[in-house]
Amino acid sequence: MQPRRPAFVCVVLATLVLIGLLLHDLPVKGTTGTGPVAGISPMGSSNTMHASVLEAAVAPAAIVTLLGRSPRPTSTSSSHRPIELGMRFTVSGAGVVTALRVWRSTNGGSIRNVSLWSSAGLRLAVVPMAGTGHGGWQRAALSRPVPLQRGRTYVVSYYAPLGGYVSTSGYFRVTRTVGPLSALRVDNGVFRAGGSGYPRTGTTGTNFYADVEFRPTTSQSPQTGCLSRPSRCGFPDATNTGVPRGVTLTVVRGDVHTTHDGQVINGLDIRGTLWIDNSNVTVENTRVIGPGDPSWAIQVGDVRPVSGVVIVHCTVDANGSDQGGVVSASSSGSWAMYWSDVSDGENLLRPGGHALIQNNYLHDLRSTGPAPHFDVVEVYEGSRTSLIHNTMVMTQDQTSVVNIQGTFTPVSATLIERNLINGGGYELNVRNTQLPVRGTEVIGNRFGDQNVWGYSVIEDVTTSVVSGNVRDATGRNIDTALR
Repeated sequence: MQPRRPAFVCVVLATLVLIGLLLHDLPVKGTTGTGPVAGISPMGSSNTMHASVLEAAVAPAAIVTLLGRSPRPTSTSSSHRPIELGMRFTVSGAGVVTALRVWRSTNGGSIRNVSLWSSAGLRLAVVPMAGTGHGGWQRAALSRPVPLQRGRTYVVSYYAPLGGYVSTSGYFRVTRTVGPLSALRVDNGVFRAGGSGYPRTGTTGTNFYADVEFRPTTSQSPQTGCLSRPSRCGFPDATNTGVPRGVTLTVVRGDVHTTHDGQVINGLDIRGTLWIDNSNVTVENTRVIGPGDPSWAIQVGDVRPVSGVVIVHCTVDANGSDQGGVVSASSSGSWAMYWSDVSDGENLLRPGGHALIQNNYLHDLRSTGPAPHFDVVEVYEGSRTSLIHNTMVMTQDQTSVVNIQGTFTPVSATLIERNLINGGGYELNVRNTQLPVRGTEVIGNRFGDQNVWGYSVIEDVTTSVVSGNVRDATGRNIDTALR
């Protein structure tokens, strides 16, 4: 137990922090309103401060915001050019984002959408913001909280199609920390000029007043028996994935091809293959029933590499195909899938690399092929595929729920974290075959007992971390059995 500090020490520390904030945030002459993107300083400043400011202590279950105590903006841009602006931050403890916040200037500004992104530029959430409103902080609640992972970096941003945004130069020249959230000092205050999209360009610490409401998760006693009803334990199943109830779908017979970057496909019932060959495409509230053998139901990046593709709240039926549900044909693009229901294929997913597969229900494999080789997820190429908090189950006795092998290219940095896994010959199969597999992480998963040969076969050289994995029936750790 840590000894308590005397009261006068706490008072002195609080006073020093307050003085530091006040001195730091005094406006600097000549830093606002200069140039086409007012308030943005060029990168490469000689400022080399390495201080870190702890702004507030937060109770473990309280809602946390990074900028709740920040001073009022010191500048309002006079530019009318479209721009996306935001803040880069990290998370030191697991939790969920429940709402996004922006500061609107007193003249109304032009904020349209507020987004939450992964560090790879995958949009995790987007909510519209009313076109007009009073000045000051405004919030937009998320219809479904977005889980954030400890140790990861994220970006919250908003799109201002007519400029008029607010800012304070130099605010992030120190790291700002509130509870488990930290706004980074290096290259923070990010933007993308000319339109909406992931803001990659950093500044020398400009605060554009985009923020999150974050609720840390509290530790609970281990649950058991989650496979009988996954949603009871917070896992995906048929009750919380796929096209939501009440959504009206328009039937489209035959294949559908995307036509332009940034396209949104919403509310379709596609009877054929969906071909996604453009970047920043969003597919939501859509059902795809594939054509069956020998096709995939959804093809991502078949013609050329694509990035920023998001599939959310979709139902994918592979129609018994000896291929499967969703495949990415390129290991150099990036895509994500959330809260979707995928079933009825010999294989359900082949991510390809740079993929985030999170909160999906992957189940009920079937094949009309002559010699099926069943896998729920096949990771055969690429790097940085993340399988996070999915329910992945199969009734077949071969081959595996998650099969990681270097079949097409070397495979690296695959993350398997907090999934509910059951079935197959092995539930997890990680091996070097034709090409090397390296850096696999298996963390915090729950394993069922419906396997033929054991929970896993993991060759030592393929995997860097095996930690916190449990047997679903008892909640007991099985890390040793996995290795």
